[in-house]
Amino acid sequence: MKVAQKDPRKLKAHPRNSRVHSGQQIAQIARSIQEFGFLRPVVVDETDTILAGHGAVMAACQVGLKTIPAMVVGELSPRQKEAYVIADNKLSHLSTWDFAMLGEVINDLLVQDFDIDVLGFNEQELDAMLKEDASILPPGFGSSPAPAPGPGREIPQEGAGELVPLGSGIAQTSVPIPKVVFGKYLIPLTAEESERLEMEIKQYVDEYGTLAGFFTRLWSEVNPTD
Repeated sequence: MKVAQKDPRKLKAHPRNSRVHSGQQIAQIARSIQEFGFLRPVVVDETDTILAGHGAVMAACQVGLKTIPAMVVGELSPRQKEAYVIADNKLSHLSTWDFAMLGEVINDLLVQDFDIDVLGFNEQELDAMLKEDASILPPGFGSSPAPAPGPGREIPQEGAGELVPLGSGIAQTSVPIPKVVFGKYLIPLTAEESERLEMEIKQYVDEYGTLAGFFTRLWSEVNPTD
């Protein structure tokens, strides 16, 4: 193995990468790169196909970096490469947080006027950490972003501003933002809308055991009758 400088725009997404990155996540990674620099090499094979670091490559393209460090691995079989793409993503999510320590560090950063938005946590997650109360974490904390639409679902064109390109060499592997399909409409969601809708759905199902009548109740809360 060796570390080489690679043009992120020329790196190729692994054709069987199953990890999905939202537009918000890419923006957060890009902000981290701007704050700290590109500190962790991505992993590619001898054909410049990405094995680990798809999100970092997207963010590097977004920031406009001309080169990034990449560890070139040439001794893995095709089967091992496919397995590693999954293992690298999954194993990093098996750890958990020490909320007491995390809250202490975040508090120290706040005292020093550090912009903690660069850490990547949203407001509700930060509130849970500062209060050391995991019970108020938002639904889906630490889970994967919304998956790409399945076969037959219309995906907006890149020019619509709803896709994040992974560099000019692999523009076809752009990442869609979360959307709701309603009849003939494909409605894009902001990260906040997606999180709130997921929370509302979970609370409704926990209470009623079904999604039947969900929107009727939602609309009645927004426009209550006199």
